[in-house]
Amino acid sequence: MSFLGRVYGQTDKVELGGGYYVAVKRFLSVAETARAEAVRMSKDIRSEVDNDSKRATSVITVDQQAYNVEIMVAAIDDWNLDDDNGPLPLPPYIPGKPTGDDPANRVRRESVGRLPDFAVKRILTKIKENEEAGLDPESLAAFPGESEGAPEQA
Repeated sequence: MSFLGRVYGQTDKVELGGGYYVAVKRFLSVAETARAEAVRMSKDIRSEVDNDSKRATSVITVDQQAYNVEIMVAAIDDWNLDDDNGPLPLPPYIPGKPTGDDPANRVRRESVGRLPDFAVKRILTKIKENEEAGLDPESLAAFPGESEGAPEQA
């Protein structure tokens, strides 16, 4: 298996109770996190000057909720969630279009936006745990030069 296939092919199940789950990618690429990073900070960065103290203060708006939605849109790989009308739609994620103008990611955003708060907290916790953990020793051992049959390092 290739480096990227080994890294990006891993998922973890987040159990939500009642047999329902959300599978999240263990690792996200820079392309997959680009939109989340873009929406986290406001593009309206300004300085305000206090005339009395002559101090300038930069004002940056942080939208953590928009970041959380976008990171879940990128990280969720599968789920078995439904409502009274049937399964919640989860079309494939399209990392090449970070603008939000593509229909597939819009539908993913709408579906993620319907998740209850407890589910969102569990999903974000797993994403954060995965981000902090990095590769597990078993996965690291299978990289080139680390295991039998792997290509030799140059």
